[in-house]
Amino acid sequence: MNKGWKDIKEGDRVWLSVAFVDMVGSTNLYKEVGENEAKRRKELFRAIAERVFGKFGTRTEWHGEGAPFFFTKEDDVVKASIDFIAEIRVRGIRDIEAEIVTRISIASGLTEFKEELGKMDAHFISLGGHINSAAPENSILITEDVYDALPEELKNKFGLCGTTRRDNVTTFIYSKEKRSRKNPGKFLPDEEETAFGYRKYLDGVKKLYEKLAFFGVRQMSRIPLLDLTKVFFPLKVRKKETKFRIAEKWDKGPTLLRMEEGIESYSESVPHPFPDVFKKEKHLIVLGDPGSGKTTLLKWLSLIYCQGIRSSLKKDLTEERLLPLLIPISALFEKKENRLLPDAVSESLKEFSLEFSASLIKKKMEEGKCLILLDGLDEISKKTDRFEMARYIERAINAFPKNRFVITSRIIGYEEIQLPGGATYTISGLEKEEIGLFARRWFTEFESSLKGEAPSVLKRASEAADELVGSIETSPIFDLAKNPFLLTLICLVYVAGQRLPRSRVRLYLLCCETLFETWTYVRSLRGKKTAEPIEYEEGERILAPLALWMHEESPGGLAEEEGLKEKLIEIMMKERDISQKEARGFAKEFFDYLGQTTQLLIHRGAKRWGFMHRTFEEFLAAVALYKEDRYFEYLKDKSYDSNWREVFLLLCGYINLYGKKSEIPLIIEELTSRKDDLESILHKNLLLTGEMVADLGLKDRLADQIIDEVISLALRSEYSTLRKEATEVLKKGRDLSVGRLSEILVDKEEVAGVRQEAALALGKIGEKESIPVLTSVLEDKEEDGNVRQGAALALVKLDQVESIPVLTSILKDKKEDKWARQGAAWVLGEIGGEEATSVLTSILKDKGENKYVRQGAALVLGKIGQVESIPVLTSIIKDKKEDKWARQEAAKALGKMGKADEEVVSILREIADQREEDLYIPARFSVTKLGLQIKGVKEPIIKELKNPSLDPYKKNFLFAALRWLSF
Repeated sequence: MNKGWKDIKEGDRVWLSVAFVDMVGSTNLYKEVGENEAKRRKELFRAIAERVFGKFGTRTEWHGEGAPFFFTKEDDVVKASIDFIAEIRVRGIRDIEAEIVTRISIASGLTEFKEELGKMDAHFISLGGHINSAAPENSILITEDVYDALPEELKNKFGLCGTTRRDNVTTFIYSKEKRSRKNPGKFLPDEEETAFGYRKYLDGVKKLYEKLAFFGVRQMSRIPLLDLTKVFFPLKVRKKETKFRIAEKWDKGPTLLRMEEGIESYSESVPHPFPDVFKKEKHLIVLGDPGSGKTTLLKWLSLIYCQGIRSSLKKDLTEERLLPLLIPISALFEKKENRLLPDAVSESLKEFSLEFSASLIKKKMEEGKCLILLDGLDEISKKTDRFEMARYIERAINAFPKNRFVITSRIIGYEEIQLPGGATYTISGLEKEEIGLFARRWFTEFESSLKGEAPSVLKRASEAADELVGSIETSPIFDLAKNPFLLTLICLVYVAGQRLPRSRVRLYLLCCETLFETWTYVRSLRGKKTAEPIEYEEGERILAPLALWMHEESPGGLAEEEGLKEKLIEIMMKERDISQKEARGFAKEFFDYLGQTTQLLIHRGAKRWGFMHRTFEEFLAAVALYKEDRYFEYLKDKSYDSNWREVFLLLCGYINLYGKKSEIPLIIEELTSRKDDLESILHKNLLLTGEMVADLGLKDRLADQIIDEVISLALRSEYSTLRKEATEVLKKGRDLSVGRLSEILVDKEEVAGVRQEAALALGKIGEKESIPVLTSVLEDKEEDGNVRQGAALALVKLDQVESIPVLTSILKDKKEDKWARQGAAWVLGEIGGEEATSVLTSILKDKGENKYVRQGAALVLGKIGQVESIPVLTSIIKDKKEDKWARQEAAKALGKMGKADEEVVSILREIADQREEDLYIPARFSVTKLGLQIKGVKEPIIKELKNPSLDPYKKNFLFAALRWLSF
């Protein structure tokens, strides 16, 4: 094989390009010029083709005077084609005094590689042959997949040609002027052509998102523009899962995890790379803290799918061409009234100067060819509005289920959305190694954007990244660096030559200063001409009240330009004690400075403006509350409003650094003094003060008291949601909580259920120092089974694959406590793999095994999803003498696998249709999840739910099934 082919083996799935090179008129050429002359011209054509295309490509047999040449890279095949057209014309005239006419078509795609190239039968190969006849003479006609994979200098040589009638494929042509010579009969007429609008939209998306501009680096002579697809760091996410309890009886007996209302609890899996999750799930909800990368993730997805199938495959995403539609949910909320999704999306896009007709969007959605990216559910401030928007999104997914949906939200402020065929995930913080990789990628792109990609530049970028990571890994700022946005700010501050701060409040302040004091401005706020930029302190007196106003009046983060300018005038009049006329002039200049120079405020389209990142709005709003001495007023009024939680946390951080520290205890006491019924149930103020203590790193008597109360909530609350929220607070205050939780875990005088929750909390907090105490509890055979089970589940959260031998030993030992064994089964299910499947399958096959251990094994096998376990699960379902719980879990497990095996479906359908007691609901649920339909699926469930004497467990399970089936 030629260069570029040596690593490809028979059977490999590879991306190839194929060029069909045809000599026009060769069939009847002998009639025009005679046999000998025709032979001479054909030989010259072949010789030049063999030499030019054979440099990097390889061909199959010639058919007449045409042959397909295969390449591994699009730019190689396109360059060869351009060279061939130029040379064949010159050589024809020079060597044989005649013009040799050719046409070339090129297509790309995935195929199973065969050494005998002619036996490859992928669709793109046929497509390349089909479009050859549509190519004008001496032109190159290429498919979208080829065009998208080309570097810009080659793309610029091609023009959009149109959509072919035969295959409905979008094509591009070289050279551009050849488009006027295309055969109209081969392409769609203009009135049916949509490719031009489609490509214009994609170009608009690229222009909007492909570059990240970093303002505020005063040492640089020009603004660095970073390529988002290069600087973006792949995120990891954890799945939010519902775990159903397995108990001897409804009202008593040990449980796998305590369940809210006795039914379910949520947990998060080990981290998975986002591309793996994206390929697995049809629809996704992605939750994350401020700055965790939610919006950037959607921009990255949008860009990748704008760049074609090869681009998505290179990023380990899906093999499909999707139309990316990225819309802020706050914008969609305003446009949705009396509109279906396609119309609302089309209207929302106009705010970003993007045009795409509602009819074409609807057509694409009906075909299932859209990637619908909805950003920021939490940015709708009113809970009732968020609820309404969540239901709108559910209806939209139900109306267009063949498309892919990705919805993002902050964790606080998320309104649950039911996703048929999807799941909810939470973004994980960056680990130490990932922080280093992130920094190297960022510095490499930053330096090369300014100075090129010379080896010395890349070397300096790597050194700078290592220096930064080395300076922060033992610093309090290291925890901040786990957040992608904050790490980006840290990098920006570092290259600006500033000393790295130890707190995020100081970091935000530094970044605001850096972004604000950039280039010179012609007039200060006092109207005097100057060569100096506006001082940040001077600008902050205007920005802070402006941010507070925006946060209160425009919770979605976007303000109308006119309203924004009027507010600036009002602030100027108050701040400077000047007339409205004077203030109007200064406000215009300040507004221009903000938008054109600092980029703290960014134009978001349709005369709307918002802060560069919501975090800056929240930080400056907190500054305003402090400077205006209004924070007690706002704390009393808005402590239960999730939209203000981050503002209050930043407020305390600001006071701790720049105000009177004695105010902090007063704030905490003000919040904890609320003793009404609502607080006694929801504990929102307690959780907020816990976060304040964790954020500030307080270590006094009041802090100890708050953390102790949060720990009690995390371990003893009867509500799983509340336990989870409290554990998240403890995770942020790990320095204060890990030691206390470890003490509770090993205290055998404490209630076993509380100790189990302490183990689970340690796992969720994720501190490595917890591993020894958790391991010792797990290995202690005299220890309570539930506590050991909790320790096992905690260890998997800590990615302790080293625990596999211990877990396997516990699971295999029938003398071990049944609940410890069940916990071991769960952990092995999280870890997965052949060894786990083998052990769990053997447990399930053994009818002499403890029934609870078998139930756990069945449930976990469904989670792992290995087809090897299908036979044993099927045999359990068939055997009516089997334990009913094991049969139920087996039925649910098959549904989770998503394997539509004919025998499996037949069994599940039969059970569901016969309505066998205790089995037909999970069977019906499973068949539906496999994408099949059973007539009358909801009616019997509704009928049973009306039964007042129905068992509470079954009633809740039926309700969950009905809710799932209804979306």
